[in-house]
Amino acid sequence: MACLTSPRTDAGMLATMTSDTNPDGIPPPARDIESLAGVLDEAARHRRHYPMATAGREALGLPVGGELPVGLPMPERAVLWALDYHVETVDAQGQRRVRLAPAHESDDGSSDPPSVARVDIEVVEVWRALLDLVNEPAARARLHHLLFERGGPEVMRHGSAGAEAYFAAAAVCERPMDAVQDLTAATRLARAVGHPDLLQNSLEQMADLTERLLGEVEPPAGPVIAALRYMVGEPGCPDRVDDLLDRASTSWPDPNRTDRVLAVLLDRCATPDDRTAVWRRRVAVFTADADAATSKIMRATRLQQALQRADRSGDRELRRETAALLQTVRHDELEMMTFTATSRRYDEEFEQLVDFVIGGQDWQRALITFAMCGPLTADPDRNRERIRAQHAEFPLAAYFPTELLGPDGLPSYQGTSEQDRFDVDLTQWEAELITQWARVLGPALHAIPERHGLPSLEELVGFLLQWPGLEPVVAAAVARSLLRYWTGDSEGAAYTIVPRIEAIARTLTLGTERGMYRLQHEHVPGQFPPLGTLLPILQEEGVIDEAHLRFLAALLRHPAGLNLRNHMLHGFVGDVGGTVTAVLLHAALYLGSRGGDAP
Repeated sequence: MACLTSPRTDAGMLATMTSDTNPDGIPPPARDIESLAGVLDEAARHRRHYPMATAGREALGLPVGGELPVGLPMPERAVLWALDYHVETVDAQGQRRVRLAPAHESDDGSSDPPSVARVDIEVVEVWRALLDLVNEPAARARLHHLLFERGGPEVMRHGSAGAEAYFAAAAVCERPMDAVQDLTAATRLARAVGHPDLLQNSLEQMADLTERLLGEVEPPAGPVIAALRYMVGEPGCPDRVDDLLDRASTSWPDPNRTDRVLAVLLDRCATPDDRTAVWRRRVAVFTADADAATSKIMRATRLQQALQRADRSGDRELRRETAALLQTVRHDELEMMTFTATSRRYDEEFEQLVDFVIGGQDWQRALITFAMCGPLTADPDRNRERIRAQHAEFPLAAYFPTELLGPDGLPSYQGTSEQDRFDVDLTQWEAELITQWARVLGPALHAIPERHGLPSLEELVGFLLQWPGLEPVVAAAVARSLLRYWTGDSEGAAYTIVPRIEAIARTLTLGTERGMYRLQHEHVPGQFPPLGTLLPILQEEGVIDEAHLRFLAALLRHPAGLNLRNHMLHGFVGDVGGTVTAVLLHAALYLGSRGGDAP
């Protein structure tokens, strides 16, 4: 028997998410404005948004992630800030507008970089000077957009010129989603300055792009649906969008993608009869897939999705028909918290993170990579240094007693010592790191069957039985949890997997001689040792390292962390989303890979 092999953990990728200084702490020397214009133009020649955003930092010798050095000269800072904003379309109160959003924003109003309205006037002057020197369309579009959003006497000129530059940038974009985003920005700028010709031109170019993408052998669903949704929501939408919607509704076998197209088509319906027909199509997409399903879990899940849409349609007869179909599986053997923060990432950067999390040539390898991609809380020593620095910067706050409230509003933890306060702050930071990675793990886990096909229950169980930490009953439960997750039942998957994590930890503990001794001598017969006892034993015995011990504690049991095991099993968690479930499955699979040898 040979051990499960772990893919190389890219420490640099983990560090990128939390790094806040350059390696030497020394800012690069100041550059003249012509040189900086060259940096901006060179970045814009990448023809893709993500490399464009990172190229400026690389050219100035700075790390891609984290805050800029305090001593960085203002012109260099102005260039890098210009590249750090994300173009974001906001739909609020029936109105759309485009804005340049900072890469990171917090609830207290702080952001990095500052909002465009709050940047120093010296930065704005650098942007104006750069605009006279740069030539690349993407660079000119960004600078015009910044100066338009900043306002001033030339705001109309910057809006019109920005739209024109976005047209030129979209024409040479290598990634379809980037082109959609550029044309979306052009549309909003044209509407904001009241330029009807520019507005119509942007919508026609969006339609041309959609038609070209639909003509590909495998049309990319994301850009096509995003473009269709945007056009349909705009006054003056081209008439040919109806034909594009019809083509898109038959372009993919996946019912979820087809449903997204039909949801857009609803907004084009002119009469109640038209809307009823589209709602019936949306339901039929899922019932047809249920009929073709070979898995009982898949059939039940698709019928549940169909019933959800029938409920939303307001068509009582359609709901009755769909509910009757779902009731036909009621006797079948089915084998069977929200994170809030804003951190914007480019689609391409996100895709690279997904590849890092599930790399492999088949679903088996992808699951191993998924299990081994952590620890999600990164290096404990580095995290401790961060908290020490935080306490040094705000010494008074570290002297106040710590009291945490549980989900019932009652005190769940009180700490008065310096060690207690440090542990709470450290665990809260580790929980934040978990939430950052959770937004990657959810889509990554869903991508495994999209890339490699959905394995059967038998295939999953057979594969998981080879994992050293999974006993047969638990391996079958983990397999059912994965299938539930992949077929849309995140909540069912979460509540299936949580008690199994504890079961895996107990099995691993009993597999160590010292662990067996401690359990027999430290606990009353008939009582089960909690995770707070099991996990430290696993670390002491070398089954897991300290970083994973802290990850599992912050995720499952620490009152200052996410504490999911306790909150879920005591009924304090409402809707369990896919990101939460993905992290729980990652934790179970990681523990399942520990302990011994596997074929």
